[in-house]
Amino acid sequence: MKHEVAGLGIFAKAPVPGEVKTRLFPYLTPEQAAELHRAFVLDTLAHLKPPQRVKRYIACYPSSTDPFFKQLRQDYQMELLDQQGDDLGERMGGIVRTLMQSGCDCVVLIGTDSPTLPTSTLKDAFDALQQRPVVLGPSQDGGYYLIGFSQQVRHLALPVTDRGVGASEEQQHRTGPHRSMIPQVFEDIPWSTEKVFEITLQKIHDLGLTCEVLPQWFDVDDLNSLKVLKAQLAKQPDLASNTWAFLQSIR
Repeated sequence: MKHEVAGLGIFAKAPVPGEVKTRLFPYLTPEQAAELHRAFVLDTLAHLKPPQRVKRYIACYPSSTDPFFKQLRQDYQMELLDQQGDDLGERMGGIVRTLMQSGCDCVVLIGTDSPTLPTSTLKDAFDALQQRPVVLGPSQDGGYYLIGFSQQVRHLALPVTDRGVGASEEQQHRTGPHRSMIPQVFEDIPWSTEKVFEITLQKIHDLGLTCEVLPQWFDVDDLNSLKVLKAQLAKQPDLASNTWAFLQSIR
């Protein structure tokens, strides 16, 4: 990987009972689901080691002021960013914009629902952005576990008056000079459905961009995917030691 400055944004929610891993109710109590989510975050930060010259950021929700995130900043020496926006697309677009405007020449975003994602996948993602403007990692549930952009598409993350793709002069006049434009890749996506990856990839192509598609991996957000993860960790518990310890505690 040859990027001089690259950013990895790790999207994480505070482990608040009743607010995370709700699709695992009633198999897990709200408190147990929050503990599982906490383990996912810790294992993601501990396990995923990005290539050199990649700076890691935690994209916090609902707020970086939560004590959980403050402790992560202290433990991992990572900068905290607030997710801002009405939906996931707006929040992801905002983080892309923030990191590119801070000097990153490419940005990769991941979540914390894939705690055993191979580190090699991150390297492959950043390597792909040397050749293509977008990289996308599909998940088995129809969403995606990773998305990344190079500077070739920075104009998608700039204010609409900077002539983002698809912004007509009439749109620019109507929205005014200070309205931040959400990257069009993230607009009008039916989040949390099996169509997310398919529609996102089509949007990328419709914008005239090429995209490197990584191997499929799995998110853990329901009982079936949790069973897959548990079977994997039974053979290789070191892949996500915090998660394995939690799963052992609820047997």
